[in-house]
Amino acid sequence: MDKVILHAHSNWSHDSKISLKEWLSAMRKNQVNKVYLTEHEESGWSEAKYEEFKNECALYSTKNYKLIPGLELNIDGYHVLAPGLLNYSKRPKKIKDLKLWVESQGSTLIMAHPTKYKNIPNKILNHCSGIEIKNTKPQYNWFIGPTIRLSLIHI
Repeated sequence: MDKVILHAHSNWSHDSKISLKEWLSAMRKNQVNKVYLTEHEESGWSEAKYEEFKNECALYSTKNYKLIPGLELNIDGYHVLAPGLLNYSKRPKKIKDLKLWVESQGSTLIMAHPTKYKNIPNKILNHCSGIEIKNTKPQYNWFIGPTIRLSLIHI
């Protein structure tokens, strides 16, 4: 059975300093087979930058350890995960269109860190396939030890 982390960041996001090479090392050390790197959209993405990110993820992935690119998207001030996103071109602004755009790329929307928000509007929740229910801090600190980043329930 694979061990997977679904909400992680690397130095491609503004709030992490962990390189993809360091992620690969941490994965091997902790026997984690897949890490979905859902980088912060606020870190400034373009179609070209996302392609570069995907290429670097592929470079540091191996047969047994996969770094899978994706984004943590901001919609109306709320964060949703889009793991395994194929591209970042023509990103829609409305949640209904965003869901279709993400799904057309073989991904899905997952509500990120819901305990951060007082009330999540149904117009956002109704377009998500899952909700993150565990998110720990200090964030992404694999150098102290692994942290469980996500449990997922389908809604």
